[in-house]
Amino acid sequence: MSEQFQAPTVSANLASAVLPAFFDLPPALTRRLKDCKTLPSMPGAVLEVLKVARDPDASLSDYTHAIERDPALTVRFLSLANSALYRGSKKKVTICQDAVIRLGTDATIAAVLSFSLLGGKQSTTTYTYIWQRAVIATLSIQCLSEHFLCQSQARQLFTAALLQDIGVMALHEIAPPYAEILEIYLRDHEALCAQEKSLFGCDHAAIGAWLLKSMGIPENLAILVAQSHGSNEAIQTSLLCLQLSGSIADAWLSPTPQKCFRELVTHHPALKPKLLANLLDHLQKQLPPIAQLFNFVMPPMLNSEVLLAEAKQLLHERNQQLQLLLKREQEKSIALQEQNTLLDHQSRTDLLTGIANRAYLEKKLALFFEQASTGQDTLSVIFIDLDHFKQLNDNFGHQVGDDVLRQFAKLLSGLAVEKKHSAGKLQDIMVGRYGGEEFLVLLSQQPPVQAEHLANQLNHALLTTTMLEISGQPLKISASIGIASMSDAIFQTPIELIEAADRSMYLAKRSGRGRTILFDGNR
Repeated sequence: MSEQFQAPTVSANLASAVLPAFFDLPPALTRRLKDCKTLPSMPGAVLEVLKVARDPDASLSDYTHAIERDPALTVRFLSLANSALYRGSKKKVTICQDAVIRLGTDATIAAVLSFSLLGGKQSTTTYTYIWQRAVIATLSIQCLSEHFLCQSQARQLFTAALLQDIGVMALHEIAPPYAEILEIYLRDHEALCAQEKSLFGCDHAAIGAWLLKSMGIPENLAILVAQSHGSNEAIQTSLLCLQLSGSIADAWLSPTPQKCFRELVTHHPALKPKLLANLLDHLQKQLPPIAQLFNFVMPPMLNSEVLLAEAKQLLHERNQQLQLLLKREQEKSIALQEQNTLLDHQSRTDLLTGIANRAYLEKKLALFFEQASTGQDTLSVIFIDLDHFKQLNDNFGHQVGDDVLRQFAKLLSGLAVEKKHSAGKLQDIMVGRYGGEEFLVLLSQQPPVQAEHLANQLNHALLTTTMLEISGQPLKISASIGIASMSDAIFQTPIELIEAADRSMYLAKRSGRGRTILFDGNR
């Protein structure tokens, strides 16, 4: 830490860099980063690699020559290329250029930077945790990228995971009070980021991205670092892998890993037992050699069988909860359907008699009328008015009148049902109460003679049917009936058809009641 962050080379580039809005930081923070003289120093070979990275025409050979300037860096770089992080090829590389080819330019830049940014602080608790977290996340990326089918971006994700927390190192140097925050929140990245945003106006992921971009790291990698500390709800699968890998590392390094993994599985259904088992087994096998490669303290090894057993148990519990929730939702849905059915029935039904009400009669009549007007069907309307009903109410009271209306509706409905079955068309006759003691019967797709036949049946039934017994005496009623059919005249609207049947009904009343009159357009 005695050397500076390679002033003036990097500082000059920091000052002159034209960065996109994505990398904008609060101005005061930017000035402190530019002026900081205690950021980790980098050897000349690393600075040379960064210089090559800024050249758009740089070749792989240029990267190779820059790395080979430092023999120790070259050895570690070859070890990385042959490690589990880049296990795609079984062939062991022995020369630096083959290693650069295997890793690619993005990973090469990140690797040489990773080996250098620790400076002399490998033994500090903060820096040890940062590298433990970064490497566990990087190893997790391998399983996650295979599971979520984004292997094509895996190497870039490895690199972003490895560099995701360098902003913590930067804040540690430019803001000494930050050390106290780290002591409290280092193992809770969500809370740590919230504290950083409150104090500095941005979190360490944004600062790390700014720092990487200023060093000449490719912008796409810097952007991934800026987005690495999201909420694990990213729409883009590759970004979800990166964010989820950090959460897995946090759970592994937590003082209570079992609890953290339970919470992680609870909130992320994609972490199924098979995926989690593969991931935990992979970490157990690869952490020791990678810790040796990066020269940091080995993270604690966990009992993956216990973690997996708990995860499976939690998954079972969650499935039971989901099934219970689904059952409740189904019950709510059934209850809602029943309620809607009841409301629909009530909206169509006359409350007193239980048959169709006027609104529903008019709705169905409009439909039948349209069908008949196009020549597809026939249509007849029977208009019924109970005779002397006002006198009945006056003599016996409205309760008796209501009982008579109910009995009459029952009789009329029974006759209509018989007619439906005999006609073989169950949906072509509708009975309803039009208002007061008035009733309508709609007959669609049946010849007008069927309407007259039904009316005659009704009149005959009324002659022999007792509606009620009052003081032991039978109470019978009669009805005046008018019938109008679409074939009787040219009707422009359904109302005209009802009015024609209504006029015929009044003619029946004037003719002595208890009879049926057919509409005659010539009258």
